[in-house]
This record gives sequence, C-alpha cells and structure tokens, in this order.
Amino acid sequence: MLAANARQGQLDLKAIQYGSQLRQNGLATQAAISRFSGRQAVGASIFKAGGSLVSGISGLYDPAKAVTFGRSAFPPAPGGGLY
Repeated sequence: MLAANARQGQLDLKAIQYGSQLRQNGLATQAAISRFSGRQAVGASIFKAGGSLVSGISGLYDPAKAVTFGRSAFPPAPGGGLY
C-alpha cells in the first residue's frame, strides 16, 4: 500500500512539473511575441513621424507667396509709382 501511494505521489509530482513546464513555455512565447510587437511598433512610429515631418514641411510652402521669375515679390506701390 505504501509503495502504491509513493508511486501515485511521484506521478502527481511529474504531472505538476509537466504542467509548470507547459506554462513556462507559453509565457516565454508570449513574452517573445510582445517584444516583437514592441519592435514593430517602434519601427512604425518612426515611419509615421517621418511622414508627419514631411507633411508638415510641405504644408509650409505656399505657392501664392512664392517668388516667380519676371515678377516682383513685393506688391506694387500705391498709385503705380515708386515708394
């Protein structure tokens, strides 16, 4: 009877160790996925920031205020004369 109880105790112990190993593997996999997702998010944010920067810079240009060849960048004087 004692030997049977000892064997059952060993089986229970092995089952607990196996379950713990499965949980450890699952958590390690989840951690790896989280680290990968974090690296992807960093890369995406860099590209998004670059796009925002380019968009902001391009928004500064106003073609109506740009200097063109052959015309003055300054408005004409009142009465058409010189200042």
